[in-house]
Amino acid sequence: MPKTRALKIFFRALPSTEVFVQQPKPKLNPLQRFAENKSQTSIQFVKYAMAGGFATAIHLTIFTVLNETVLPADVGLKGAQRGWNFFWSFAIAFLLANIVAYLVNRRWVFQSGRHSRLVEISLFYALAVTAFLLGTPLGAYLVAKFPVNEYFVYLIVATTSVLVNFLGRKFVVFKH
Repeated sequence: MPKTRALKIFFRALPSTEVFVQQPKPKLNPLQRFAENKSQTSIQFVKYAMAGGFATAIHLTIFTVLNETVLPADVGLKGAQRGWNFFWSFAIAFLLANIVAYLVNRRWVFQSGRHSRLVEISLFYALAVTAFLLGTPLGAYLVAKFPVNEYFVYLIVATTSVLVNFLGRKFVVFKH
């Protein structure tokens, strides 16, 4: 068999060279670019706010179910019991909503990999618990001592928590 024929058979047996050529990435529309951007701080904050809105909706739903059923903290209830009910409703909702918050932040907002997964989760919850330990007792105190609406107090505590957690998660927990 001549060499040229053997070479032709050999090269035909090889996979197409298209496999080895890197294909250009398809152009993304603005919504796709927004969804994939994990580095620009302003976009991260918008995405963080959206993810936080989702986690907050879960938190508020759980808090409301508990507040309206088994652990009422409405203005009609007086004193320390009102404060404790607020605390436990907020705490249970906090624990469940933060599971969702971690998953959404890791997948959509920030880039994982600065730390091992265990350290990342630990730092994520450490920040959340810090904000919780600062905000929730303050909220419980306000509803126990003043005739202020418990949902207004909830809004104050949640807003403070968003700011503390974004900065900590951006600069401590995840890559930035």
